[in-house]
Amino acid sequence: MNYSELKYNVDLEGFLIDHGYTIKKEKSSRRSRVYTNGSEHIIVTQKNRIKLYFCAENSVDRGSI
Repeated sequence: MNYSELKYNVDLEGFLIDHGYTIKKEKSSRRSRVYTNGSEHIIVTQKNRIKLYFCAENSVDRGSI
């Protein structure tokens, strides 16, 4: 599997849940979901079948996988 295939196949939201994050339904929308582990908030959106994330507390921490 190459990097391009990996971006399409990784379950980013499943990864977050497996690592203790929970979805904040009241902050999420149809287009983006907000996950938190208590101290950190990660927003996940989708663009052209690729899930993208960014960390609300750190504007540098963002991207695909």
